[in-house]
Amino acid sequence: LAKYELDMADLTEENKNDILNEEFKSYDKDHENWEQMLLAVLQGTFDISVVVDYGKYRGDKMTYRMFGKKQDLVLCVYFFKMIRRIAVKRAEIEYKTKYLRTSFQIGLINSIGLRFLEIKKKRQEDRTEMTSALAVQNKADVDKYIRDMFPNSDRHEIQRPKLTTPQEVE
Repeated sequence: LAKYELDMADLTEENKNDILNEEFKSYDKDHENWEQMLLAVLQGTFDISVVVDYGKYRGDKMTYRMFGKKQDLVLCVYFFKMIRRIAVKRAEIEYKTKYLRTSFQIGLINSIGLRFLEIKKKRQEDRTEMTSALAVQNKADVDKYIRDMFPNSDRHEIQRPKLTTPQEVE
């Protein structure tokens, strides 16, 4: 179980529908682009789904809803909170204009995204047929949960990020 990062709860039928969700408001309107990039990176790494609620009115902050199994969601929430806090604080300390702050934050997420792609690749290499089947089942369970929770609304999902590799920059 330790080798494949599983516990007994993953193998029981009663635990099949233990989908959790976390909800966050965007930091503010100026941060929504890079926050969505960060969520896209984390979503791909930790097998969760993110649904965005744009609000009813033009000035509303976005609401990000993360859905997933406990082990994936805990990691995703931890990294989201930590990286978002660092990105905001470092930008405020080091850059004076909104434009430079935003550029820094997008660059930071791009760099972090490349590291998370390495983590995702490693996780996929370590998966066996059994753990791959569990991951696919978890994703299907989360998708069904979201459809059941929001039956009358369009889903606005975070899509895969467009990351720039160092070779593309040169």
